[in-house]
Amino acid sequence: MDRLKTIFRYFAGFILFCLIINGLTYLATRPEYRNLNSYTLEVYSPSVKITEAKNKYSGGYIEGTVTNNTGKLIDLKYLKFEFYDKDETYLGTEFKELKYFNVGEVEKFRIEHKHRQVDNVIISMEDEPVAMPGNKIEEAIQTWWPAAFMIVKVFVLL
Repeated sequence: MDRLKTIFRYFAGFILFCLIINGLTYLATRPEYRNLNSYTLEVYSPSVKITEAKNKYSGGYIEGTVTNNTGKLIDLKYLKFEFYDKDETYLGTEFKELKYFNVGEVEKFRIEHKHRQVDNVIISMEDEPVAMPGNKIEEAIQTWWPAAFMIVKVFVLL
């Protein structure tokens, strides 16, 4: 019985230790947003206005408004956000759908991204959401993730 209590105490201590480490890690690395001022608008009609663009090391968001000043109903269009780092390396693409967008209507949007070290964003309008090919790191992760999972699983079961 004493042995079971000792094991339980060690287990509870380990859980407490993990919680403390996770809390301290969160406090040390909590998100610190900075302004993202480098973006290029390649959209003139409908009118796009960026109200806030914030960035942190591993993600961020862009907020703004779109005003339909085309003089006609927009059935379906996509705002395309292309993310680049300081060396102009392509990081990824996000889309915002504009569906049944009436003349003179103003719509707010918020795009969140998980790209690292974004330095520039190009905003354009597309008819279809066609993304550029992913970067090499993402492709490698998607290719090798199942193999890495199986290797870890074998070592855990042994």
